[in-house]
Amino acid sequence: MNEQELLEKYAAKTVGFRPNTFIPLLKKIFVHRDASGNRYELILTEVEESKLNKDIFDEFTLIFTSARHVSFPQGYFLLEHESLGEFPLLLVPTLSRNQERNTYCVYFSYRKEEVCD
Repeated sequence: MNEQELLEKYAAKTVGFRPNTFIPLLKKIFVHRDASGNRYELILTEVEESKLNKDIFDEFTLIFTSARHVSFPQGYFLLEHESLGEFPLLLVPTLSRNQERNTYCVYFSYRKEEVCD
């Protein structure tokens, strides 16, 4: 499945993601399976809500870590979690403060509900 097909298939699921979707899942394992069926684990280590006061949009960031030997380039990856099912996220590799782990950010920006009505 190419990137566009992946996004179209799961758009309705990911549009409702908010910080509260992920806060209960802190320190939990998310899984990516590649085309060969290999299983890779990522741990959700942080949910950061934007401190900016914006009138129309809110933002939040998810921080995932993986073992050092597990490395992903920037791109969309289909992740799964037992309580959320599977969904694509754009993983962005970032510098890690921990030499034993790789770190990835996922950025969300969404229109505030009260503005949409």
